[in-house]
Amino acid sequence: MTELLITGASGFVGTAVTEYLAGSDIHTMGVSLRNGIPADLDLSAFDAVLHAAGIAHVDAGKTDPHEYDRATHLMTIELA
Repeated sequence: MTELLITGASGFVGTAVTEYLAGSDIHTMGVSLRNGIPADLDLSAFDAVLHAAGIAHVDAGKTDPHEYDRATHLMTIELA
C-alpha cells in the first residue's frame, strides 16, 4: 500500500484528493499546517507528499504579506 501525506487536507484540493483516493490502495494521512509543521512529523513514513497547503483568495490590502509568505513559501521550504 502506498502512503501519501497530504498537507492542507482540510482545504479545497486536499479534501478533493482525499475523497478521490478513498477506497483505493493509497492510504492518505492529512495534516493542517495552520499552526506550523508538527514536530513529530516523520516524512520517511510516506512514499509521497502532496503539498496543498497555502493561502488562496488573497484580497490585496487585507492579507498580511508576511503571513502569506510564511504559509505559501517558507513552510514549503521547512517541509522539504
